[in-house]
Amino acid sequence: MWEQHLKTKRRKNLSRKASMSESKLIAKIEREFPESKPTPASHFVEGYEEGIWFRGSEDSVDHVPIFDHWEMAVHPKLSEILMNAGWYSEPYDAGTLMAFKEW
Repeated sequence: MWEQHLKTKRRKNLSRKASMSESKLIAKIEREFPESKPTPASHFVEGYEEGIWFRGSEDSVDHVPIFDHWEMAVHPKLSEILMNAGWYSEPYDAGTLMAFKEW
């Protein structure tokens, strides 16, 4: 049973796409969702080697917040872009949204 689990896990890991690079993802977000104002996280906090800071995270698009800290929700379009690129979003504080690679 355990061997089968490991084989399945290996197959799943092999089928995963590699995460998109920071620069390519920023360019993609700038094209598809410019309101979020993606910026390398190193511009926000010195020492971040890789990550994205959304300078527009307190703005809204079509009356939907880019980041709603009360609901801990990210705009669905931005969330989908990040997920498809192998990244995840994470709040830095109540008004600041960041993104980092899944693996």
